[in-house]
This record gives sequence, C-alpha cells and structure tokens, in this order.
Amino acid sequence: MPQPIQSRLGRVKSLDLAILIGIVAVVVIVSLPRLSDFARRENEADAERMVRRLARLFDEESVLSSPPANTLALFERLPRESRRQFEDQTLVENGRVLLRHGYFFEFVRLPSFEGDTQGVLAVRAWPERASRAGTPVFLGFSGTALLRHDSLDPPPAGLQSPPPIGTPQMMALRAQGWSLLPAPAGE
Repeated sequence: MPQPIQSRLGRVKSLDLAILIGIVAVVVIVSLPRLSDFARRENEADAERMVRRLARLFDEESVLSSPPANTLALFERLPRESRRQFEDQTLVENGRVLLRHGYFFEFVRLPSFEGDTQGVLAVRAWPERASRAGTPVFLGFSGTALLRHDSLDPPPAGLQSPPPIGTPQMMALRAQGWSLLPAPAGE
C-alpha cells in the first residue's frame, strides 16, 4: 500500500534538517579553533599597541616632571583620539591596574640602581589568564623601548602574578629572554 504523500514529505524534511544540522556542526568544529586563534592574536596586538601608546607618554616633560599616581591617571594623559581607541577597559584596584581584552596593564616605577627613589617609568602588560604556553607579556619604557617575552617561567597570569621585572637595564632584560620589538612601519 503506498504511503501518503504527506508522510514521505515529513521524512524528507527531517532528513534535510539532519543534514543541515550536520553541516553546521562541521563548520562550527572547523571554525572555532581558527576564530579563537584570531581573537588571541588580536588581543596580543592590542596589548602591544596600548603599551606602546602609554610608554610614549614617558617622553613628555609633563609626565617626567609630574608622574601619574596610577595606570588610570597615565591613561587619562593620552590624547582624546588615542583614548577613544582603548576606552573599553575595566578599572581594577581603583585604577592601579586596567583590564582590557584579556590583558592587565600596570604603570610601575623600576629602580635603576640600589637606593633609587625616583625609578624608571614603565608599563607592563600580562594576560588575565594563561591560555597556552608562550602567551606574550609586554614591557614599555619609552616611545622607543618596547619589549616582549614569550616564555616566562612561571607564566604570569592573573592580577596577583604580574611579570617580575628586577631591573630596567636593557642588557639584563635581554639576558632574561626579553626581546626588543621594532617600531611599527610608518612611525
């Protein structure tokens, strides 16, 4: 006895739906790792840009003569156009640290010799959480000195474990694995 037309159409629709769900599942499985890698690379590039912009401020006489109290105060000294590019951050510990796109940013003073009360101005950035080995951390001293480290041990992650920086001396930092990043093209 032949089946009613409506029953065969119902099975075809169910089969089409199952095939469509299967195709969507394959696309998602293939795309997620690539999207995750893309987001990670973009967050790293964004952290590098922000450290570079904040560290450029150290070349200005106003910052040297009257250093900011914390990271937020340093950030607020950026020109308005630059601040707009980085406005979606979260204040942590009353502005001592900023969190943006998975990276913490902190303005610090590093003594250049024992007993140095002034210190060298620096900005460091490290990941909010360690998602993989080789997640970079950044350290900026001025508009010309931006460093990157890809393999600190233990890897810094989280507010309570910023990258340790014992000295601002370039030779010592390079010996510890920090590499100097060239200025981007066009600057």
